[in-house]
Amino acid sequence: MHRLPNGLFLPGWTALVTVSAVAAAKVRGDDSLVTEGERFWARGLLKAWGVQLDAEQLERLPRNPPYIVMANHQSHADVPILFATLPIIPGFLAKKELARVPFLAMALRAGGHVLIDRADRGSALKALKVAADEIRSGKTIAVFPEGTRGNSDALGEFKKGGFLIAKKAGVPVVPIGISGSRNVWNRDEWLPRAGAVKVRVGSPIESDEIKRLTVEALSVRVRRSMLELLGWSDAPTPGAAKPGVS
Repeated sequence: MHRLPNGLFLPGWTALVTVSAVAAAKVRGDDSLVTEGERFWARGLLKAWGVQLDAEQLERLPRNPPYIVMANHQSHADVPILFATLPIIPGFLAKKELARVPFLAMALRAGGHVLIDRADRGSALKALKVAADEIRSGKTIAVFPEGTRGNSDALGEFKKGGFLIAKKAGVPVVPIGISGSRNVWNRDEWLPRAGAVKVRVGSPIESDEIKRLTVEALSVRVRRSMLELLGWSDAPTPGAAKPGVS
């Protein structure tokens, strides 16, 4: 499939929707307009890029938020894909560097996303606590446990942060598998291309089970579910965590 020049549509569309949504939310005193704007932004991008979305098993998502979504990460397009697919617009754990991007910083703050400074351990731990507090107050959060985009049909090593949040927050964790997004826009490309993407929702890991599991065991549990959703095998990784209970 050919590359689309309308990948250049991203900055202008982001600026237009962000400014409009934030301004409308302030005028009307309604923060939900920001999240509606995020969904509108995401669907507009995917339509412009020619992305065909197929979502399966959305009924598995808990009816009553909050919960934590954990998805694999292979593409620049993964965030708009989740925004366009999920019935609840989640907050994201995002690296602090994104706050330097004009208009994106405004969207991150207005949307209640949590920024993490990976170079500052103290700041990162504080951000994880903030995320757990946000979840306990009713905010659904999305996490890419790999921490960065992969470049093959394999899961990278999981970071502990999202699982620490899950233990602190005590809410269900929902694994999600995203297939095809790497072919739409992988980490080494400047522009997206048209393509088909499938989003599959796994069975929630309930809070009672999360309480019984260690952080390492929860990581293994989510990884196993994600691999099943994607239909991938898992190559052994150095220092892989072993299941256990606390």
